[in-house]
Amino acid sequence: MSEQIKITATNVSSLVSILEINPEQLINDRQAEAFLGRKRSTIKNSRHTGKLGGVEAPRHYKMGRTVRYRVKDLLEWRDRFDTQAAGQ
Repeated sequence: MSEQIKITATNVSSLVSILEINPEQLINDRQAEAFLGRKRSTIKNSRHTGKLGGVEAPRHYKMGRTVRYRVKDLLEWRDRFDTQAAGQ
């Protein structure tokens, strides 16, 4: 089942800010939602199930109640789909 994300000014500004940052930068779950095109609830569930999009979920970093994702880890997760598609 395909998820659809409603495009809002907040999503666009989050995505633009992600594109301008260092791959080592830690981003929040709203920015990860915009970057991955997945709902925040789905990303949150992936932290518990260990799966996102049928593959291992991207690594997350928990600091107290705050959750962050490294841009580099999200890029590596996204690149798995390019590799799988090329191999088919």
